[in-house]
Amino acid sequence: MRWAESTPAARSTDRRMFLKCLFFKKVSTATSLFSSVGKVRIMNILFVSVVTTVLCGGAPSPAPPQEPWQVPRVHATPPCFIASGPHDIAGALFLHDQWHVMAGCWSKGGWQHMISTDLVHWRVVGEPSSFGGSGELVHDEELGLVVALANNLDAWTSPDDSNLTAWKSVGRLYTSPLGGQDPTVWRGRNNNWFAATASKIGHGYEDMWTGPSLQQGANWTHVGRLFEDLSSTLVPGHPSTKEFVTPQYFDGIPGGTDSTSVFLTSKYGNIVESGGIPRTGIYNYAMFYVGTSLSNETFVANRSLDQAVDWSCFVPSTATAGGFDLAYKNGGTQFGCCPKTSAGPNGRRVMFGWLQNGASDGNMPGRGPDTDNAFTLPRDLSLSPTGHILQRFVPELQTLRKTSGQHVSHFGLSHTDAAAAVPLIGINGSQLEIEATFLVNLTSTQCDFGLTVLSNQATEFTAVGINLSSVADMKGAAYIDRTHSGLPSDADVRAGPLGTSLGSTVTMHVFVDHSIVSVIVNNATALTVWVHPGEQSLFVGAYCSCDVGTVDVSAIGYQLRNSVLTRYSDC
Repeated sequence: MRWAESTPAARSTDRRMFLKCLFFKKVSTATSLFSSVGKVRIMNILFVSVVTTVLCGGAPSPAPPQEPWQVPRVHATPPCFIASGPHDIAGALFLHDQWHVMAGCWSKGGWQHMISTDLVHWRVVGEPSSFGGSGELVHDEELGLVVALANNLDAWTSPDDSNLTAWKSVGRLYTSPLGGQDPTVWRGRNNNWFAATASKIGHGYEDMWTGPSLQQGANWTHVGRLFEDLSSTLVPGHPSTKEFVTPQYFDGIPGGTDSTSVFLTSKYGNIVESGGIPRTGIYNYAMFYVGTSLSNETFVANRSLDQAVDWSCFVPSTATAGGFDLAYKNGGTQFGCCPKTSAGPNGRRVMFGWLQNGASDGNMPGRGPDTDNAFTLPRDLSLSPTGHILQRFVPELQTLRKTSGQHVSHFGLSHTDAAAAVPLIGINGSQLEIEATFLVNLTSTQCDFGLTVLSNQATEFTAVGINLSSVADMKGAAYIDRTHSGLPSDADVRAGPLGTSLGSTVTMHVFVDHSIVSVIVNNATALTVWVHPGEQSLFVGAYCSCDVGTVDVSAIGYQLRNSVLTRYSDC
């Protein structure tokens, strides 16, 4: 039984199983556990304090800090992500029908290697290595090697076998006088290799070098700047970024042309002000730059196409109508830092990210740094006809659906706010996928509409919606309202621009995973946040507060199975 489909009474049994699962994880070796005598022998070795991941489908130790019903079961959690300190996606590569992702775990000494064949079920094939910082995984087909490049272009190689486990150091390719870190590497038009490192010179700056080989001793020379950003188009008037973090430069994206390139990076620095008010803290959010690669490999961005990877680090502006400010409290960074992508079959481009808790940026009083860390759900990237990045949850996640889905429609919604949402009977639980389409027939711009999830149909709910207030052009803003989602430390609204004219149809693709709510609106605007609901908050509803016009909603909801590598797995 899984709690997503159980009653509160039955959950107490599941909770005891959860605690039993955690208890039995501190046991001896696998050979003792699965001898001919069977699992009964566990009782003879309970006091051997060797942490293993043999039982419970590979659920990692130690025990998660959330309440048991809040522990994600769909989002993979690399074991080293439970440790304190910052993390990132250090590199990603598709090779031999497998997806390789390196989880950067600084406090554990480097990168942890994860493998999946289906983008849903993950397994660990390597403990944290000595690779430092973020970097890149590159397949050098001529040498038959995969090269891992970390801080300052320190390189390791492994034969390009199926698991990439035979790593050895080959030294440093070059040393940047600008203090480069977090390299991004690609093969250029002249068949030479190019690398750019994030340089700490007071703003976003990529220092570019080139060389004939990814092996030590090759003659690497300085080229100049790949890209530089002195401004911010996402938050008008915000000071220039302190530095780029974990950048990645790539071409080859569905919908692009031969000259289309994308620069993906996190922007990191000190919050100076938010909403026109002086603030303190750290900001750290990821964004896409879309542009053109010139013949000398330098990158020219079309700044009108700048967009956040995920708008969960932003709140509605208190100073600019229809604008957005940096979130500076309540865990300012959610899906903020350090995603990476990998090319895949048939020109595919898949993005992986780190969903953090905000504690590592000092903005979450009372919550430890070792809570609430997970992989984000993988997303397919493409370009729209206008050149903007589009995002979709990868279709492989559909394999987690238990049923054919429950379809519910409501027509003529109006005069109903989120606190009084109309129940979508038959769609409920805390482990859900929801695909919703809203048919919009509105003339009012002082209202909002959307879904509520994780609701107790009283005082607790999380609203996922579209807000039209003060937006004359009817473009609107997508948001997740956590004001009533459970904990006072979560209580805020995260929001981003809808990006396109509202039109007559709005789509929402939502994943609810106990304490994670993630939505992509119109395949364009993404938001992913942590929430901490009560045990009985299981209901889903729809609302439309508009009093001039109506909204029709058609939704289909799916109960989801657990993925394999989670903090709680079936025992």
